[in-house]
Amino acid sequence: MLLRKKHALKRAAELTEVNPASYSVPAAAAERLAERDILRLLDGLPTGYRTVFNLYVIEGYKHREIAELLKISINTSKSQLILAKKRLREQLEKLGYPAR
Repeated sequence: MLLRKKHALKRAAELTEVNPASYSVPAAAAERLAERDILRLLDGLPTGYRTVFNLYVIEGYKHREIAELLKISINTSKSQLILAKKRLREQLEKLGYPAR
């Protein structure tokens, strides 16, 4: 089961190439953050977090679609997204960007 999930995550990661232009960043942060910094933060996420984040936020998939694509539960998809956002928020706070 673990090998299937790893394979599905790898396949999904290949399907979700990062398009920096499609990221929505608050104006104040966008002025201070370089594109490479944002991509570095996303690359620092664990594979599951990054994959679900990209599919949901960037590609616009619904949790049900992500769950089917990655062969995970809908709740796992939701949890991975919440944890990805939390991790990104923590990393931004470490860099001196205030929490919203």
